[in-house]
Amino acid sequence: LLDINLGQGGNGLDLIGRLRALPHYDDTPIAAVTAYALPGDRERFLAAGFDRYLSKPFTTDGLLEMTARLIRSDSPDPSIAS
Repeated sequence: LLDINLGQGGNGLDLIGRLRALPHYDDTPIAAVTAYALPGDRERFLAAGFDRYLSKPFTTDGLLEMTARLIRSDSPDPSIAS
């Protein structure tokens, strides 16, 4: 899970690019967690390299569902990914 607004001038959009350039993070599932929820924000974050998007405020159920989908999408076992 990676927040978009990291404070002190940092942001998740810059960080996702640096992470995706690293060998062990090029295919690691990463979700954007953010208060940015305007039309087009989700598409912008997914296009930047995030695998999932969750806008704030979110519910516990929403977080658990998104996390489960994120994990299933990375699973090499087809029985887990169904």
